[in-house]
Amino acid sequence: MSSQASNTSLNLAPIPTRESRLQRVTKHFPYWIFPLFAGFFWFGMLWTMIIVWLAQGQPKYTSMSPNQRIAYISDIGADVLKPLFVTGSALTGVFFFCSLLAMRRNHSLIRRLERTLDVLSVLAGFMGAVCLLLLAVFDTRRHPMLHRLFLLLFMLGVVFSALFTTIEYRRLGKTFTEHPILKISYRFKQAIVCGEVALSVGFGVTMYRKLNDVAAILEWLVAFVFTFYVLSFFFDLRPKARTKEELRQETLEHREASESNHGSFAQRILGRTK
Repeated sequence: MSSQASNTSLNLAPIPTRESRLQRVTKHFPYWIFPLFAGFFWFGMLWTMIIVWLAQGQPKYTSMSPNQRIAYISDIGADVLKPLFVTGSALTGVFFFCSLLAMRRNHSLIRRLERTLDVLSVLAGFMGAVCLLLLAVFDTRRHPMLHRLFLLLFMLGVVFSALFTTIEYRRLGKTFTEHPILKISYRFKQAIVCGEVALSVGFGVTMYRKLNDVAAILEWLVAFVFTFYVLSFFFDLRPKARTKEELRQETLEHREASESNHGSFAQRILGRTK
């Protein structure tokens, strides 16, 4: 009988699982480099375009209006710096989209609403990333209608992605109160979203009214503020802000405790039988 009890306790003991190499890589991969790369390429591209435009003596490009003095980003990107515009937009879009995907790897999305918000944020971000590349390829000098269409879709994609992400972080901050970085990130993203929406509306209104110089300034401001939104994911993707492994560890500890209690109960029953 004692040998049967011993076999039962051995059978009830949790079997340790060994992580595969892929699991170790995905677990310890520094996902926080994605927003750093996106911010670096985007910010570097913008500053290079401004410096070149100023160094050339603020030339008037063929895509500019007769009464326009300040160039749009698209005006500079449609001229000799188009290869830089296309490359910078492509790299920014890829790493921005990777940052959104990495959020699922770093955080536990417990409720259905959080998972839905995450999917909507990724889809909107994907649309924004693709349209960012397309608006650079179809420049304003050769394809003005397509360029404006993709510009509109890019701005809508980024705004909706930021909106869904902000709501998602508000809920995560309430769930994981031991991570104050989530609440700080939510408030920071909320401020950026409000600022971006206000600047984007102003940009659209002034562009519609043919106030090109004011619209150009607002467009540059929208672009630079987008840099800070992208960089905000750096703090979210650090290991310090991770919530997924914590929840997984709590689940594992709870499972092991339940199995241990079940094993002790079985041993007591078998002892009485003996």
